[in-house]
Amino acid sequence: MSAPIKSRPTKQQMKLLVDLLSLDPQLMAGKFSSTFTSKLAKARWEAIATQLNGLPGAEKTSSKWKKAWQDTKATAKSKAAAIKRHSNGTGGGPPCTITMSDVQLNAIAQVSDVAVTGHTESSESLVEIVYENETFQLDTSQMDSELVEIIPGDELLFEVPDASYQALDNTSITPEPLVSINPEPKISQRPNLIKTTKLKQLENHNEAANKLAGIALQKLELKKEYYAKKIKLMDEQTVTNINNILSIFFKSQ
Repeated sequence: MSAPIKSRPTKQQMKLLVDLLSLDPQLMAGKFSSTFTSKLAKARWEAIATQLNGLPGAEKTSSKWKKAWQDTKATAKSKAAAIKRHSNGTGGGPPCTITMSDVQLNAIAQVSDVAVTGHTESSESLVEIVYENETFQLDTSQMDSELVEIIPGDELLFEVPDASYQALDNTSITPEPLVSINPEPKISQRPNLIKTTKLKQLENHNEAANKLAGIALQKLELKKEYYAKKIKLMDEQTVTNINNILSIFFKSQ
């Protein structure tokens, strides 16, 4: 009785899948044109499936291997977006515990930074931070409520005791409980302002930049390793082909 076929790809298969796609930007993008048709894409996926099925591990159709790539890319983008959101936080919370495998890091290095924005179907809470003439936004969907900082130029509300007082002309005046300066927009329509510092902002940006730089560096190392192995394999195949040709030549003599 034959051994059962594994349905879960091995790390070696997934690494080769990502490496092969990195060499074919058209197939990775999946956008058809006059020079890249659906028929051509299908043929390339079948060629990739043949190479992957030649390795120990899972045996899948070209469509199943395509689905494996899409799932890996989606997971990598989701994790990268979560790490980016955490690095953009104001600090004070637990450290980020999200980890990415080598295959996921290689996959995320193949997609553009624009794609790493998280799920577009869900809305995030945005907080507007104003520093002198600068304005930026922070994601607060995962944050606890913080101190509210009043910034000059924004709407200010002052609590006035609800009591009458005697004016100079002995006329009794009762002020309103709240006095609003710059009443538009209403305070209920504005996001909570989170107290932070420019230093913390710079640290968050540096952390995000370091993570992206690390991903780019790892991409270069992975490609370097892949090309080295590919050159070695091509050399071995060339030697084998030459030996086969010589063998056939001598036999015909």
